[in-house]
Amino acid sequence: MQRLTSAKNKWDSSPTWSPDAKTDTSEISIADSDGSNVIRLTQNNADDWYPEISPDGTQIVFMSDRDGNREIYTMDIDGSNQKRLTVNDVADWNPSWFADGSKLIFTSENKEDFFDIYMMNKDGSFQVISFCYFLELYLCFRLAKN
Repeated sequence: MQRLTSAKNKWDSSPTWSPDAKTDTSEISIADSDGSNVIRLTQNNADDWYPEISPDGTQIVFMSDRDGNREIYTMDIDGSNQKRLTVNDVADWNPSWFADGSKLIFTSENKEDFFDIYMMNKDGSFQVISFCYFLELYLCFRLAKN
């Protein structure tokens, strides 16, 4: 086992592997797989979490509360072109790429304190509810989000 991070008073979590063997941390930084060459990609006072690199290695999807509540964002692999994809008054969580990189899936809180699973195009268009769940027991199908 090899420790890759060592900054004091920092919370390093949610690492993920990229297709070209670079890692991505909850600070939203990127580094070589041996922990060297760390580059910070996001620089704001918000919490930027759950980064996931696209299958083609060109973009990162992530969750951030930089605009007041947790929303889904994308950026290029170098940290440029950061774009907010979701806009609503509830929290959106845990974005993930489809295997072909054309779509994203994420979880969104709803007004009844349940969570819905949404699918959208990688540009944020066509946000469709896939299904909702409550304690993994209650399933329902819905058509589309406003």
